[in-house]
Amino acid sequence: MSSQRPTAAGILPGRIGVYVVAVLLLLLLTITTTPLAAQDDDIKTFSLTDFGGEFSVRYLLDDWSNSNPSASTFVNNPTWYEELYLSARGYVYHPAFLDWTVGGGPLLVQWAYESEAGENSGSEALFNFDAELNFLDLRAYPFTLYLHRDHPEIISGVSGRFLVETNEYGIRGLLRGPASPVSMIWDVGHKDSTGSGFGTTVDEDMNRASLRAALAYLERHNLRLALNWNERDSNSGAPGLPIQQSQIETTTAELNGDNTFGDTGQMLLRQNLRWLRQETTIATTTELETLAYNGNFKWEHNKSTRSFANLNYVDTDRTESWSRTGDLQAGVTHNFSEDVAVTGRGEYSRDKTPGFDQDMAGARISGNYQRSLAFGSLGMSALAGMRRTDQQSDTDRVTVFDESVVLVGTVPVALSRDFVVVESVVVTNVPKTQTFEQDIDYRLVTIGSTTTIERLITGVIEDGQTVLVTYDALTGGTVKYDTLSQGFNLSLGLWRYANLYFIYRDTDNDVIEGVATTPLNDVNRIEFGGRVNYPFNSGWSVGGEYRYTRQDEDISPYTRNIYEAFTQSGRYWNTRVRFLVHHETVDYERSREDVDLYRYMLGINSRLPGGVVLAYHGEYSEDTGGSLPREEKRHSLSLNWIYRQVFFSLQASSGYVTQGDNIKNNKRVTAMLRRVF
Repeated sequence: MSSQRPTAAGILPGRIGVYVVAVLLLLLLTITTTPLAAQDDDIKTFSLTDFGGEFSVRYLLDDWSNSNPSASTFVNNPTWYEELYLSARGYVYHPAFLDWTVGGGPLLVQWAYESEAGENSGSEALFNFDAELNFLDLRAYPFTLYLHRDHPEIISGVSGRFLVETNEYGIRGLLRGPASPVSMIWDVGHKDSTGSGFGTTVDEDMNRASLRAALAYLERHNLRLALNWNERDSNSGAPGLPIQQSQIETTTAELNGDNTFGDTGQMLLRQNLRWLRQETTIATTTELETLAYNGNFKWEHNKSTRSFANLNYVDTDRTESWSRTGDLQAGVTHNFSEDVAVTGRGEYSRDKTPGFDQDMAGARISGNYQRSLAFGSLGMSALAGMRRTDQQSDTDRVTVFDESVVLVGTVPVALSRDFVVVESVVVTNVPKTQTFEQDIDYRLVTIGSTTTIERLITGVIEDGQTVLVTYDALTGGTVKYDTLSQGFNLSLGLWRYANLYFIYRDTDNDVIEGVATTPLNDVNRIEFGGRVNYPFNSGWSVGGEYRYTRQDEDISPYTRNIYEAFTQSGRYWNTRVRFLVHHETVDYERSREDVDLYRYMLGINSRLPGGVVLAYHGEYSEDTGGSLPREEKRHSLSLNWIYRQVFFSLQASSGYVTQGDNIKNNKRVTAMLRRVF
């Protein structure tokens, strides 16, 4: 793969070769001038100390289809894998000089492919390889040369699966006493990955270097330093969308410290300082530099009183933008008795970006009461707080860059900022080679002040993929206001088997000066419910939960009900069974995106005679409350058997997912037989 601009990273592999030659010359000098701490009988020109291997046969079947009223696609992809892997271990001259491990073998692949576009089949002969040369294990400066080639399997929600060839080589080592008062681990290497399937392409190169150091001093103090550099050159993505080559160079430095003070270690200070610099080149070049600090201090004054303080600060500069954010919290907790404790804390935070400056300062006090009763336990707590917000805004919106979101299944994920400007949202993959399309790959739903992102099954975003979301959010104008909050909790435990609880929260906002351009949300929330888990003498147990929530608020009032029941067996004939039913409803008064979710789950786990372990998991869920109904059904079965050096496993799954009129069906079978010798 060609780079867009020459860098020092581009000649890294050549430099590694120069370093290796220099190190080997140094070793020749070292071995002739320094005696080895071992027996003369171990000295040999070449020695083979161990030999082994394994043979495995695997079968995989992927069968999936997508359909909607206007079109349908399907893929059937059975594949056989046969792999022989042999490994050997030995040394050159002496185990303390050069200890080596080498392994590898052929990987034979036979595959067939059938889709609506036609049929195809073929076979491949691949080779996996591993080699490590460990030098000077007994010295203060041991190091290892390594080379690996393998063909891992990529599972994609769009393309089923495909093999990727990965090559990795480099040098790593240690530096320890007496050569250095500080223990250090270093690594310099290169990795490249290539492969493609029906709907996904992997084409990446990465050069990297790292150094980690640790120092323990003054008996109870520790300091750790980590330096990392990498350059990632990527052409990966889904062929259904345009792919732009991207190059991302990242440098980080992180310093961590743990300090313990006092005769009994009653004071603990933990600090983290992190610096990051990133340069991203796609069509244009952008730069990012971040300095972040986190400090946490705890002090146990005596058995009754303890205090704490937390400080966070992040300073970010990027092309055409910047931000400064920080918060400070400090407080003290005092136990008046074993039953009563009171905590008071003060808080301050600041958020500053171009055209926007927000300060928040406040204080809270809370009290807790716990008491054991003849039939269980009683717990009560109360809290009250006040916070003043003072914000100056010369712009109506701020930009959030590259918020990391993991999209699993079809579950909506809320973005971190309120009042998102939906038209500004841009979603990319992590290497930033592709931009996904709204209402094709994902959809956005706004309920009140919250916006969620949801993966669409007919798009190219894979199940479980991490995406980066950049968007604008409304600032709320120039305004100063106070927020008063109060609350009360009550819980009652009944004979260890049941628990009843009640929660009350109230939040009121009062504008002091200025005008808020987004609503200040006054909230009154009541929640109550109960949980039960009752065991029987035979090992069975039954339980359940009910939860009711009523949230009256200015922006998006709602009512939520949750019902759940389960039963679980004891281990009869080495078998355990668990069944669960869940029903959840959420009624938003000012949105049609409600929730009406049913979920059923059944799990069986059994140990059979002869070392066989059998497990089954079945799950069905359906949500018809919103504008895009969702339904999912999944069955999975696994069987594992070990007999001496023979291992057999079988995993099979089938199911479907629907979103509105779109349906995706999937069947997958994996079987493997492995013999170790």
